[in-house]
Amino acid sequence: MSFTFITLSAVSSDQQATEERGSLDYQHQTARTYGERMGGVYIRDYRAEGFSRSGYYDFSEALNNCPPFAELARDALHHKFEVILMESFDRLGDLALMWWNYLERKVGAPFIQLRSVQQPLIIEDPKLYNPRLDDSTPNALNDAQKINRYRTSKIVRAFAVGNPLRAKLGKYAIRVPIGYKRIDKETVQVDARVAALLVKFPDWFLSGMASNEIATRANQTHVKPKGKQWTHQTVDYILQNPFYAGKTFYARGYVAPNKSYKLHPSVELYDGSHEQLWTYATHLKILTEYERRQGRKKPRESYNLTSQIFCEVCNTTLRLGYSGEEHRRRYKYWRCPNKHITIRIERANEMVAAELERLFSADVAIIPVERKVKDLTRRELSAVRRDIANLDQRMDAFTPADFIERRKKLLARQAELLDEERQKQEQARRESERLDDYRSFQELRGTFLFWLQTRDPVYVRFKLSRAVKLTAHVDKTITAELS
Repeated sequence: MSFTFITLSAVSSDQQATEERGSLDYQHQTARTYGERMGGVYIRDYRAEGFSRSGYYDFSEALNNCPPFAELARDALHHKFEVILMESFDRLGDLALMWWNYLERKVGAPFIQLRSVQQPLIIEDPKLYNPRLDDSTPNALNDAQKINRYRTSKIVRAFAVGNPLRAKLGKYAIRVPIGYKRIDKETVQVDARVAALLVKFPDWFLSGMASNEIATRANQTHVKPKGKQWTHQTVDYILQNPFYAGKTFYARGYVAPNKSYKLHPSVELYDGSHEQLWTYATHLKILTEYERRQGRKKPRESYNLTSQIFCEVCNTTLRLGYSGEEHRRRYKYWRCPNKHITIRIERANEMVAAELERLFSADVAIIPVERKVKDLTRRELSAVRRDIANLDQRMDAFTPADFIERRKKLLARQAELLDEERQKQEQARRESERLDDYRSFQELRGTFLFWLQTRDPVYVRFKLSRAVKLTAHVDKTITAELS
């Protein structure tokens, strides 16, 4: 018996994906060796690196969040292999039974087998395999799922007990914040190069600078947070984190600089054993300043073109900048982050409005004529479905091998046509939305400047991004073209 197989290897965390690739190689090599020893022909390896396989309500949500699994599902639908082989079924996480149902119901005959090395099951002849007669695989998948949940619960319990205890002892809980280096599991040390920049953040912030201005000034230095750019979220995370004021704590969610975190009052702080970058009194002043700034309202007209104007030199979007008297930010302008172009806010609104008037004037025929074209894909799809139905009715006229081969080709062609039809429907939907946007802009003729300055900035950015592309030139002019 001969069969074609692929290997599936997976790790859940980004740290495993970047630092422990040996696990992926081990899984792949173990599964491939096992499959070839069973007489299989190896096709390729699928790797889910850093994607979670748990917490999903349905299978489509998992495929959208995990591109390697989505690719595997598409290839299975086209029957590019006959067996999915992995080191252990727990690599599928909570998706194990979802995969089983997908292969049985969605992919269909000829059916694809799920097999693993740790839960050895007989690899049957692909031409004769029927999942409806296979009770061993779903039972093994269910057992692997129980084991996986037990391991996860054990890790969660260890974190829930161990991290609060580490915080009480003055040790870091999970991750070492920016500006510190981990010496061992017990101690951290200040990274002098990064800390020399971080100690300036409180003074800048308390002097009136916004978080995005601090990030801009920090990006002008050669010190980068782990090789990336400084952002206002990272600045907020650092300024509001009491770890920099010499405190340790344990609070779930306060581990990644992707939001402006504010610790709940019930979270207890402890004296840390690490070196602080500023005093706890300074930390309290920073929190008070954040509370004072929360009530401020941003001027609506200043954000209507955010991320909409592109620099013609470097093709990056222009950002909002300020100048004038200290703390008052009297003048606002759009600026290229690479200092190629600077345009005042008021002038930019006027030029964009003029360009929109030019593009959508009554003399310019921008809306193409809608033409109905015969859908040959749907016609061919109907013919393929008829062929499949006729083949099923005349099953006795063929040998089992010939019948399976013919049906496999027809199913593969049907899947290709279905995918092509979905793409055409999506293209038609986008084209219809595009035409609606063009018509709505033509109805705004003569009022574009008023529309830019008074409508909700989020709505303005949404409409502009779908219809036009704005380009700023070095001579301080802005031109627009249909997207």
